[in-house]
Amino acid sequence: AGTDFALVRGIQVVLGACNCVLVWSLAQCAFSSRVAVAAGLAAALYGPSIYFSGELRPTVLSTSLVLLSLIALSRALVSESRSFFLSGLLLGLTLLAQWSLSLFALATVVWMLIRKDHGAAGRLAVGIGAVLLSALLWSSWKPDAIEPGLAEGFHRLYYLWHGSEFLTELDPYFARQHSSLLAALLWDAGLAFPSGVIAPLALVAI
Repeated sequence: AGTDFALVRGIQVVLGACNCVLVWSLAQCAFSSRVAVAAGLAAALYGPSIYFSGELRPTVLSTSLVLLSLIALSRALVSESRSFFLSGLLLGLTLLAQWSLSLFALATVVWMLIRKDHGAAGRLAVGIGAVLLSALLWSSWKPDAIEPGLAEGFHRLYYLWHGSEFLTELDPYFARQHSSLLAALLWDAGLAFPSGVIAPLALVAI
């Protein structure tokens, strides 16, 4: 029997809807309820997320793992609880799906060390290391078991320093020609929307 791609896409759509709730939950950790609701609505109307929910790509799952990691980390920091190990496990899983966040993980551990919160930094690092070590052991037993993921991450790091382009994503702005919904949520008239708006906001947040 062949793979049921419709089922996979259906699961991704449900996961994409859950991501909107996760964005709302993450915003509540730092802002008011009104801002959290606005963030959730913005996520629901974010054209690229809608587009990738229908594509057989790891984008939706990666987004879910990123959001779960950030929520767990934010709550651990606010409550000063001992759940940093769980945050590390989630962040380790996130790195397997989105290796480009490795610098963020490293920066988080270093930031905690600077804050002299050595216990939290250690638990976070142990959680991350446990997942990555397990993945490395698994990949040594079955080399193709985690592709694309950790192994591809090292390959992409090579291209990052080499300076070559490594294009893997599809173009949602091209797909808008075949969807009235995407045509309403995505456009490129000198300034790409929403990417041209989100990118400067991300730089401000950093």
